[in-house]
Amino acid sequence: MKWEKMSATLGRRLCHAVATTLGLAMVMSVASVYTPVAAVADALPVNEGEKALKAAAASGKPVEVLGERTESTTTYANPDGKSFRLDTSAVPVRVKAKDGAGWVAPDAMLEVRPDGTVGPKAALASVGFSGGGDSSLVTIEHGGRSMSLGWQGAKLPKPVLDGDSAVYQEVLPGVDLRMTATLKGFREVLVVKTPEAATNPKLQRVEFDLEAKDVRLNSTKDGGLSATDANGKPVFKAPPALMWDSKGVSTSPAMSPKAKMSAVKSEGGALPEAPAGAESGSRPADGPALGSGAANMPVEVDADSLAVVPDSSLLKQRDPAAFPLYIDPSVALDDGTEHTALRNDGVSFWNWDNGDDGLGKGMGKCGSWNGYYCGPGYVQRLYFEFSPSKLVGKEVLNARFRVTEPWAFQCDLRNVWLVRMDGEIGPSTNWGNKPNYADLMGDRWLSAGRGSACDPNSPAAPVEFSDNLPDEPDENLTPTVRDFANGRYNRLNLELRAEDESDTAAWKRFRNDAVLSVDYIGKPNIPIYVGLVTGAGEICSNDPAKPSIVSDPTPAMTAITETVWGGESGAQLRILMQTEKKETNGTWAPVKANAADADYISRPSSGFVGDNVKVSSDPPATLTDGAQYRFRTWTRSYADGNERTSAPSADCYFKVDSSAPKAPTVTFGAPYSQCTGTACTAAGKPGQAGQFTFAPASGDTVTAFQYKLSTDTTWTEIAGSNPTVSITPPLSGTMKLSVKAKDAVGRWGATKIVDFVVKEGPDPIGYWTFDEASGQAIDTSTTDPALRNNMYLAAGAQRPATGRRGWVQTPTPHEDRALQLTNGQYANSAKPAFETRGSFTAAGWVRLDRTDGTFSMLGQSGKNFSGVAITAAAGQPWSMQMATDDTAGGTGAIKRLNGLNPAQAGVWTHVAATYNESSDLAKLYVNGQLQGQMTVTNPIASTGVMGIGAAKQSAAWTEQLPGRIDEVKVWQDEKSAVEVKQDSSLFDPATGKPAVDLAGAWDLTMAGPAFADKSGNGRALTATTGTPVTGGALVLNGSTQAATVAGPVVDDTGSFTVTAEAKLDNTALLAKPNGYKAQVIGQRTATGSSWSLWFEKTGIRQEPDEQDPTKMLDFVEGSWHFGRLTADGAGTSVASDSPAALNAGVQVTGVHNAQDGTITLYVGAAGQAQPKAYTATVGSGELAVGKGFTNSAWGNFLPGQIKDMRLWSGAMKDAQQVTETVFGSGS
Repeated sequence: MKWEKMSATLGRRLCHAVATTLGLAMVMSVASVYTPVAAVADALPVNEGEKALKAAAASGKPVEVLGERTESTTTYANPDGKSFRLDTSAVPVRVKAKDGAGWVAPDAMLEVRPDGTVGPKAALASVGFSGGGDSSLVTIEHGGRSMSLGWQGAKLPKPVLDGDSAVYQEVLPGVDLRMTATLKGFREVLVVKTPEAATNPKLQRVEFDLEAKDVRLNSTKDGGLSATDANGKPVFKAPPALMWDSKGVSTSPAMSPKAKMSAVKSEGGALPEAPAGAESGSRPADGPALGSGAANMPVEVDADSLAVVPDSSLLKQRDPAAFPLYIDPSVALDDGTEHTALRNDGVSFWNWDNGDDGLGKGMGKCGSWNGYYCGPGYVQRLYFEFSPSKLVGKEVLNARFRVTEPWAFQCDLRNVWLVRMDGEIGPSTNWGNKPNYADLMGDRWLSAGRGSACDPNSPAAPVEFSDNLPDEPDENLTPTVRDFANGRYNRLNLELRAEDESDTAAWKRFRNDAVLSVDYIGKPNIPIYVGLVTGAGEICSNDPAKPSIVSDPTPAMTAITETVWGGESGAQLRILMQTEKKETNGTWAPVKANAADADYISRPSSGFVGDNVKVSSDPPATLTDGAQYRFRTWTRSYADGNERTSAPSADCYFKVDSSAPKAPTVTFGAPYSQCTGTACTAAGKPGQAGQFTFAPASGDTVTAFQYKLSTDTTWTEIAGSNPTVSITPPLSGTMKLSVKAKDAVGRWGATKIVDFVVKEGPDPIGYWTFDEASGQAIDTSTTDPALRNNMYLAAGAQRPATGRRGWVQTPTPHEDRALQLTNGQYANSAKPAFETRGSFTAAGWVRLDRTDGTFSMLGQSGKNFSGVAITAAAGQPWSMQMATDDTAGGTGAIKRLNGLNPAQAGVWTHVAATYNESSDLAKLYVNGQLQGQMTVTNPIASTGVMGIGAAKQSAAWTEQLPGRIDEVKVWQDEKSAVEVKQDSSLFDPATGKPAVDLAGAWDLTMAGPAFADKSGNGRALTATTGTPVTGGALVLNGSTQAATVAGPVVDDTGSFTVTAEAKLDNTALLAKPNGYKAQVIGQRTATGSSWSLWFEKTGIRQEPDEQDPTKMLDFVEGSWHFGRLTADGAGTSVASDSPAALNAGVQVTGVHNAQDGTITLYVGAAGQAQPKAYTATVGSGELAVGKGFTNSAWGNFLPGQIKDMRLWSGAMKDAQQVTETVFGSGS
């Protein structure tokens, strides 16, 4: 979205979109005969994608864009020279080299490392097995997060290496421990070799020492394991442990493909020794053979151990044929893609490999055919799940699904379906809980892999599914993938199944090398910085009653191309510009050079530009003096025959008036100077005024001027023909000053824009992050130890990994820490932190544990009282207190400035206090919003230390705060309101994005009705009695069932982000009236809604039944909303761009930016519409899932499923941050 990139350039304003649109179908074949005098594109350097497009066009072959490589994706420039192809593999196709230099092929073969540990040569997850001699068994690590298991029996022997496995012999009498590396993790198998070994009491409960770093470990309701990151997303996961015996059908040594073909071709005779065409059992330790006794074992997790309890009936066997027994817990990285094979007898094969024979897994019915035997007649289907992360920002042109078929039961073709399923798969998915059929993507009649047994020869071959239009209109792969890229589905789960699952001759095997291949172009976005060129900037008035004035009848128009985040690389773009004249009858007519011309011009008129390129042009024809015009732009993305157009920019209204005042002159006084084409000297600082003198253009007589900075929203008027004004920039960086003049008859004239650079203001003189594990809290405002004013912590004060910044990357990846205070503790400096008689700013983040007393976030003390303190009294707002009397035994003559809303417990809140020694004005800010100001004359001297978590009253430290405090800063300078907003945004200097901290996340994989809060903040979610939970989701009936949490979970007046996955029940919604609003998640107030994510039904459409086109089916239509839920629909909200998908899991995310005063909606990772102005309302009472609160009553029940509910303190900035935080780095 265009607003995602605005912060890259300071001091410019954005014209927002209106409803006018050209649509996607606009044809660009009509070119204007008129060529503007000026048509300029300020191009950026050619990027790798553009270079690849040129090379592909020149060679006629695809060219890889190497910089776009990931472990499972490959991007190519197509030979058309305009589009790209993205191939996403279901398994890793490459991994990073160990030295970080380049890529290598995946290889799970074990090797001994220099430190003595054993690990795979090249794998996606870093896995290390013990080299023997200690009890540490295995560590899996990814992105700074890890979990380790230790063997509790004794020191481990040196392992015997066997390919990808390390065997620790006799870890218990008659028991070997076999550790096998996979590309994403490991399998851990205890091999119980004899009935005697099975009687060992240590096998009644097998425990491993457990240690986790920066992940939270939980056993799941289905018996598996989940290790989540600081944002609540899985990093590692595991299915329930599996135990099996050796009684199954044994497999003979692998036959060659030719021998297998002969076995299948021949008729009559005895059954072969090995099942012909059945899946190879590989090594016995890799999984149960057909007919083996098997049992799932729940994984049990506590603070320092992981345990499984083996099945007692299997352990008690005494038949030697049942041995060895195998006990197998496994762990793998969650990288956003996975695959599984499901059998209708309950057996599943999560993240299966291709086996020793390289033929993968089977699909169809594995039984007897033509006298030959595959298996006992089970049915198996294959599933491949893909993440949308690399498709974000792409306009999908065509999609294909490829997979290799290396084996078929016989030569005749059999039909295979490719089906989209309505849910996701995971380690615990089995035939009984698998997702449901949603839509047919395509079908193919196939047979490959039989080699010379068929005529003609039929080797293993890749099979491709794609839409066969118009012959088969029910095939929907491309539009489905397009919806997937646009966020309508969280995951794309594709199933391979035999059309006829009773036909044993249809049994086929496929490798796990499935690829989703997509042709795309960058998705265009609304242009930015749209307007008429004037001086150092552009002007754009969105108000038709107040048009900008220009004197030139051929004004230069400008805009900057934009793509949606993710579509930037190699984008082929133009700007479409449309100018319309207001006729005397009030209608608008397009301006053209010739009557036959199109209603717009396209620039550049030949060739293309990339993303974020400024394009300027004159209008299509000379404009009429005295007439009013409007101007709008679009970004268009191109590929051969596949153009896509963005929504339009907002209309810029202007009037041509050659007699009005021309652009005035601006003369700079100290300390600032105007930027020129060769120099731009920074001076001054935020809050320091500069002198500017305005004068009319030559020949003009004027009476007044208007001016505003780029940070202002309104104009300031000053009378006079040559005034000098004092203007105070609130921020550092480039500032733009707009000035226009008024003549004697009251006409405002053309605007002049000049720019200048403001130096950075003073740095903090004290900054405490509390990110140390122990010792003093370091003052990070300086690197000089002699100048640091470190904090001393009272005994018992802690610094847990629950800081306001959440997960941070520097200096190494870790969870941020905060100061945690209880029982009268606080921290204090060794010397005064700042002088309260001078200008100052003090700010920090605070999270109260309770609000039943008077508690201070900080206090800078004098002799007997705090010169300033930030305090919240019981049930009262945050306040700023300043003392004007420091006499011993006195009252302190406290002046107090209160905030607007009561302080809340259990939520992070940013509070800042400022003072200006020249004006004597003290100001209080909460969450970046000004609460008020007061005059304080003669504040006391700050001769004492500063306390954090307490204030000084009557010579004693008191008002000790119970709760967390973080990111405390003090400046010996008054920060402007804009600078305070910046500080409360908590930008990460490494990424330029706001830090977010998980405030609530609920684990529905555990047993209910109360579900634990995975954020660690202790707010359980309680479901209505009888509410079922399936697949980690609440299943709601849309009338009585819901779930609630004691709220608020975040400070609703501050910045926050909320997300949830919702799966709407189409059948139940058909019974609801149009206009029905179904809440996904929201915070109530005493009488209504503070904020809500909801679905709103707008109507019903009909479509032919896929199975019976003569039958029509009804489908609900509607849209997602984020904002304030009201019964009458009058509440402010931002809505989704396209209709909501039903009967499929969709992640919807809302962002409230308190600093900007806006709300934003994401569907998947795709931003919707434009941010909308929003006034926060303080929440109280419950946070509700599946129901809403309006007009003092509960209602708005959602029929369907809801899961993955999470809230963060902090406003996520853009689609990139949503992708990385909501969906996880592996998504």
